[in-house]
Amino acid sequence: MFYTYLPGSQKDLRLPNPQSSISNYSIPPHLPLPQPPHLPHPQSPLPHHFPPVMTTARDLSPEKTQAILDGAMQEFLEHGYAGARVDKIVMAAGVSKATVYRHFPDKEALFTALIQRMAVRKELFQMQNLQSLDEEPVVFLKKYATGMLDNVAGDPQVLTFLRMMIGESGRFPALARAFVKNIEKPSLDLLTKYFASHPKLNIADPEVAARAFIGTLIHFVMLRYVLHGEDIVPIERDRLLDSLLALLLQSNTVQDQSAS
Repeated sequence: MFYTYLPGSQKDLRLPNPQSSISNYSIPPHLPLPQPPHLPHPQSPLPHHFPPVMTTARDLSPEKTQAILDGAMQEFLEHGYAGARVDKIVMAAGVSKATVYRHFPDKEALFTALIQRMAVRKELFQMQNLQSLDEEPVVFLKKYATGMLDNVAGDPQVLTFLRMMIGESGRFPALARAFVKNIEKPSLDLLTKYFASHPKLNIADPEVAARAFIGTLIHFVMLRYVLHGEDIVPIERDRLLDSLLALLLQSNTVQDQSAS
């Protein structure tokens, strides 16, 4: 229903006018705007149950993320970090350059994401297994070390990636730091906790023990697989692991009370 407004001495009178239409309908400025009953007044705050407006970009699908990281890995391995080109990564992934930069702002972000993916996929240090305290330490640690060495030795891509990272670390120290932060440090922290909390171990300095254990494994990988020195400084893997565990655990294992 539209109204015709008649000026009065005290107030305006509103009379129904069925002849009026939207084109000639107007409201004097001193009268409030009529509000539909289902909407709040313009001056009223929004109800708390109104959903928030989403303004962020949609996340990448797992397929696109994998395509981008696969393209980045290929480019880094072929041309090194300095020589890698984002244009080629975009082409290999089959996505737009804007999509890549929206989620990975630079090559360092791509490289870090590759390190994180490598840690998860290859389980280089099998960190989730360090939560188990059921097995005898010598059995568990031998199995743990063997699994880590098998994971690294069985994937030429991982070895090539390690060589590239070491070679580029002089010019790009952030790359090596990303490896230490995402793989080395979590492994050392969890292994230190394992040595400190296992009820059958009584190690005076669990952190040093963890560093000695992990450090020996890394040194073995470096000499045999990365630096191609197996024939120069040969050693049988089981001999190395058995002797390492004997050094770490022989005088630091709590004896069963029933055996005393």
